[in-house]
Amino acid sequence: MANVNTTSAAKNAAPLGNVTAASVFLTQDSVTANAASSSTPTKAAVVFLDEVQVDNVNLQSATKWPLSARIWSFRVWGRVSAGTSGTFGVTVQIGNSTTAGSNTNLFAATAQTYNLLGDFVVQGTLVYDPTAKLLTGTASSSGGSTQTLQALAAITSQTVDLSLGKQALSVSGIFGTSNASNVAWLDGFTLGAVD
Repeated sequence: MANVNTTSAAKNAAPLGNVTAASVFLTQDSVTANAASSSTPTKAAVVFLDEVQVDNVNLQSATKWPLSARIWSFRVWGRVSAGTSGTFGVTVQIGNSTTAGSNTNLFAATAQTYNLLGDFVVQGTLVYDPTAKLLTGTASSSGGSTQTLQALAAITSQTVDLSLGKQALSVSGIFGTSNASNVAWLDGFTLGAVD
């Protein structure tokens, strides 16, 4: 019977300002008090997929066989303040780089329209096949000043070897139009393993 393990959460994220190129949400606690560093966050706000053993050994016959698939549920939520009216999109990525282009997109939520204020939610399920070393799943999202629901969609499948250690998930965001008053907050990012 399945049960849910402890859920992990990303550290508090610094808000994204007027970003018109995909930008990763960074941890607020990595902001330094050192004026020379310009108080810029230096680490991505991430959650980690567990390391996954690839196979078991039958002690009586020394035969290896693959373990069963692993499954995680994730949720991303936050708020947007658009300077006037514009769009904002969120993408869940695998990778812990502070540069969105260096991470790999798993699920890009449809950019929603924000008339000054609104929120967003992305939630989904990741499935890992330890034999094929393939990460798949599904996700959906909602957001905007007037909530618009994005239908459940497939996550972009990725080949990744989770037996080599934990892998990070991060979140990036992008505004469709520039406005000095644009701000997006990542209020939460959680991941829970289901066994």
